Amino acid sequence: MLRPRRPRQWFAWQPVVFSLSGFFLACGAIGALLCAAADHMNSDAKQLSDRLARTALQVVAEEFEGRILEYAWWNVTFEQVQKGIDPGWAEDNIGSYLTDAFGYSGSFIVDAQGGMLYLHRADEDLPATADKLWGSTFPQFLEAMHRTDTTAPKPVSGFVRVGSDISYVAAGSITPEDLTEDQREPWPRPVFVIHQVIGAAFLQEIGARYGLDNVAFSAVQVDGAGIALPSLFSPEPVGYLVWRQRAPGNELLSSVLPLAVGVVAVLFVAASAIYLLWLRAAVEANEAKAQILAKMSHEFRTPLNPILGFSEVMVHETMGPLSPRYRGYAEDINKSGKHLQNLVEELLDLSKIEAGKLELQDTVLNVGEIVGAVAQIAGGQAAVQGSGGPEGDAKARIVSTVDAGVPRLKADELRLRQVLINILSNATKFSDGTPIEVRVGANEGAVRIEVEDHGIGIPEGEIGRVLQPFEQATKLAPEKAVHGTGLGLAISRELMRLHGGDLTLQSEVGKGTCVTLTFPRTRSVAA
Repeated sequence: MLRPRRPRQWFAWQPVVFSLSGFFLACGAIGALLCAAADHMNSDAKQLSDRLARTALQVVAEEFEGRILEYAWWNVTFEQVQKGIDPGWAEDNIGSYLTDAFGYSGSFIVDAQGGMLYLHRADEDLPATADKLWGSTFPQFLEAMHRTDTTAPKPVSGFVRVGSDISYVAAGSITPEDLTEDQREPWPRPVFVIHQVIGAAFLQEIGARYGLDNVAFSAVQVDGAGIALPSLFSPEPVGYLVWRQRAPGNELLSSVLPLAVGVVAVLFVAASAIYLLWLRAAVEANEAKAQILAKMSHEFRTPLNPILGFSEVMVHETMGPLSPRYRGYAEDINKSGKHLQNLVEELLDLSKIEAGKLELQDTVLNVGEIVGAVAQIAGGQAAVQGSGGPEGDAKARIVSTVDAGVPRLKADELRLRQVLINILSNATKFSDGTPIEVRVGANEGAVRIEVEDHGIGIPEGEIGRVLQPFEQATKLAPEKAVHGTGLGLAISRELMRLHGGDLTLQSEVGKGTCVTLTFPRTRSVAA
């Protein structure tokens, strides 16, 4: 005797699938929301940093250009340039003063031709001449300064690279505050320039003032962070102001993630405990149902046996003749009793299958003989059985065909007969009198049985439903469905699965239905 595998039970795996699906969906949704929030925070932080960095550069430009306006548009500066710059005045008002007061690295004045009129270098590394300081682009810059409108102050500023250093430079053409008529047109003028090498202290001050970490200069952007430094002499930037971009979203994830993991773990443990309690209750309820059904089956059988026995005695008139009227009553009692008996047996089988207590009693069977015997019972007349094709009485309602070389089958004979009877009874009920074909064959050594009728068929949308317990196809033949319990196909499929095989159903309305029983190759026994 083989112990069959425990059947798949809906109450056992349904909550597992739904619970785990809901759990993982919830975790995924929480993770997605946290990641989206983190990305949004990081994006906002980057935009804020960019605005702060641009503000820092704008403030530097406004400070330098404002200083240029104070000196380049000052009558005293214009007069000094016209009569010759007094070194003492220049040192007290421009050179040392600007260095001491504002930390500038140098300040100087060049004439209209680019010659140096005055030079103050707080940083001795700065070149002493303008062409060495600014290179070959200085003449173009000087020419552009000469074209500057004289009626409105217009200083220029930007970054320059001197050696390995980056400096900020602001310049403006020296123009009198009160212009005469002949001075209103642009003309070549001397240029006042202030120069500051951007060092670590300056960068730290910008970082502290605007909340930027590790501010530095770089030739390229770093991790997507960086603001181009506009060049005073070239359209190409001299480099980038970069910083370590803060990521508050990542900090949020790192702080929230341990808490989220803890909460998820607690929820998972709680859900597991609830599921185990629910499963235990479900198993106990299922076992209780099986015990109740078994008890009911026994209690039903006790009164049914005399009902069936005495009604058969009356139908066969064993104790004497009956009037047609009372004989009809006896036949109705017998049919109803048998219907109730079948219902009890089917309910008991279903209960045993769900509880995993139905065991198979395997023997080696000749499938052709079993099919022939069941066909004879189901059809109420002799079935035609041949080898390789149907032959014999053409009026037979059930025709069986057994292919040559079909192996013997190791199976439970009682349960195989039960499956075949269920299927053939359904086929007979819905065939509308057309012949029913039973084909027995083998597919790569695995036994296969097909039962096909050519009756009314089943709508495609109901095929899956009729294989469930207590379900019937009622749309096409409601008057026939009331005579069944809706358990036959469901029990038959579970019995086939207990054998390791399966029951499948194909149907088309108006053309008939084909039920296929397949057994695993391991149950085939060589003849």
